[in-house]
Amino acid sequence: MIEFSLPKFESLALSATRKARLRERVLGGLTSTAQSIAEDIRQAAPEDEGALRDSVHVETDAQALRVTIEAGGQSTTKFSKNGRAYDHAMAVEYGTTRQPARPFFYPSINAREDEFGDAVDRSGQDALDEG
Repeated sequence: MIEFSLPKFESLALSATRKARLRERVLGGLTSTAQSIAEDIRQAAPEDEGALRDSVHVETDAQALRVTIEAGGQSTTKFSKNGRAYDHAMAVEYGTTRQPARPFFYPSINAREDEFGDAVDRSGQDALDEG
């Protein structure tokens, strides 16, 4: 899971109308970027891991101005021979004692992480330029 947010947004000294417009634009920019990166993550997941690819999703919290990209979870939970539950997404990303790592999540994030800042800058500037 990776999370991008703007925790100090509310402290901006703007009118309520401009702040609402800015919030909408910035959230849109973050969401669009996150959706694009989530698609890269799906493409990077091993071909034989359909449930893993399908588990990649984006969650948006408009109130907190936060976007989260996640993979794994309940749909990729498996059980070991001794009956312990584990998240197969983590096993693929980091490897196990029996399986080498096949990273798909963080390499995709790392390759494009600067785009979140660019999206905030671009969408924020557009909203402020509208006056």
